[in-house]
Amino acid sequence: MSPPAPDPTRWFTDLINSQKALLTATADGAAIPAAKQWTDALTSFTKWQMDSWNQLTGQWAAMFGIEPSSEPIKDRRFSGEAWTKDPRFEAVARAYLAQVDLLTKALQTSPLDERSKGQWSFALRQVTDALSPANNLMTNPEAQQLALETGGKSLTEGLKLFTEDLAKGRISMTDESAFQVGENVATTPGTVIFQNEIIQLIQYTPSADEVYERPLVIVPPCINKFYILDLQPANSFVGHAVAEGHTVFLVSWRNAGPEQGQLTWDDYINEGVLRAIDVALEITEADKANTLGFCCSRRTPAALHL
Repeated sequence: MSPPAPDPTRWFTDLINSQKALLTATADGAAIPAAKQWTDALTSFTKWQMDSWNQLTGQWAAMFGIEPSSEPIKDRRFSGEAWTKDPRFEAVARAYLAQVDLLTKALQTSPLDERSKGQWSFALRQVTDALSPANNLMTNPEAQQLALETGGKSLTEGLKLFTEDLAKGRISMTDESAFQVGENVATTPGTVIFQNEIIQLIQYTPSADEVYERPLVIVPPCINKFYILDLQPANSFVGHAVAEGHTVFLVSWRNAGPEQGQLTWDDYINEGVLRAIDVALEITEADKANTLGFCCSRRTPAALHL
């Protein structure tokens, strides 16, 4: 009678438990108090190892048809029909997502402080996103299908955009030639009425018959251009504000260069925000100004009456 076939999952479990017992006990069997941080991490790591083992064996079984496929892929990068129509591409996508999930959980179980975990998590996402099968022609069925449908035109267009980005030294997020300031973006009539080393201040022409006494001073984020608030007529906040009778002043931040390296936070407050308010009050001869400020975080805008 032949011996029963070994259970790999049971063997793996016993191995992990023996490692844990070896690393968390002294010669007399007492726990090591100073190693609590590491033993806690090891407990989490052990669970991660078991989850990883089960996840990988499940993926292998599904790929070879031993078990039915897992639940539908939820990642939007692989949501197209082409990814599931061919089992080879589905296997590639599922294997990639499984590996990313395992790496992420491995980082979460590490004995690092939350700040370090956040920094490493950010770096890990950049690497894993760059290695996505969706970013490679050989492993992206949608890109292959588009190349066939366009007779290779999509590939030549992609190569053209790639060489243009190389020449500019940065990656373009959109067709930059499609927008011209003053023509099809930032079309609300206005004039630069003040500038210094940090800002230009734009005053917009009111389009209402009557205007409010107090001016409206808008301060956009330093990371955005002023026209983020004056895009096209249908979605221009500035255009809406002047139509409602506000005398609008909008700050346009200067792109800082090496010559602005000596400037401090106080300089941006005093010569940027506060200077814009002072100029608006001087021009309109109002006693107070309404202000609307935006920052580059996810917080809501700040509105003040000064």
